Amino acid sequence: MSLDDIDEFFNNELNEIDHRTCLFLIAAAEAVLVVDFFNRVGGRKKDEVSQKFKDKFKNECEKNEKKVRLDKHVLGVWRNRDAKTKSLIGDFPGALNYRNWLAHGRHWTPKLGQYYDPLGTANIVIQLFKEIGLHIPSIKANPN
Repeated sequence: MSLDDIDEFFNNELNEIDHRTCLFLIAAAEAVLVVDFFNRVGGRKKDEVSQKFKDKFKNECEKNEKKVRLDKHVLGVWRNRDAKTKSLIGDFPGALNYRNWLAHGRHWTPKLGQYYDPLGTANIVIQLFKEIGLHIPSIKANPN
């Protein structure tokens, strides 16, 4: 291999690491959002969001074999909370499109509207979680 070939190989590997990191960040955020949805549906909270989640679940999810759609059922409720939350949620569906492209084989050209890297993706998730009051886990190096 020439030096150019080696550079290209390692650049491709670094890009793949970035893609995978973004995929894992977005998938983890999806899981937290859906778990929060089910905790609110099954819990005793009386706040406005919990009540709307319960209504969505009763009227839309139960009839569809309890299938919850992140974009429609979860983000839809948060999006309608206020203008600031709507703006922050506005960035997350784009990240979901990116996740879909990564997770489903990358066999089409995505129309993403922006470039996603691990730092930018983490910032989208962190800002969203801060706005809606979800816990942001800290990431610590493994001491071993």
